[in-house]
Amino acid sequence: MPIYEYVCESCGKEKEYLLFPGEEEPESCPECGGSLRRKPSFGVGFVLKGAGFYVNDYKNKGNSGEKKESTGDGGGSCPACNL
Repeated sequence: MPIYEYVCESCGKEKEYLLFPGEEEPESCPECGGSLRRKPSFGVGFVLKGAGFYVNDYKNKGNSGEKKESTGDGGGSCPACNL
């Protein structure tokens, strides 16, 4: 669900609203009753913070662009699987 930022044209207070599809946009400020204007959204997309994401944990970790060549002798990371 998109979160939109609105600013009151009378008092200047800013407020965020979570709007569901088909829901009407707010028209008046809850503080003073003035009219609201939606602020332009520059969209940062989503930010991957913390552990557990590919880009943070695995991408380029311990690997400087070199590919490991398989020797076919089963001496890989999983001896039981012959990988």
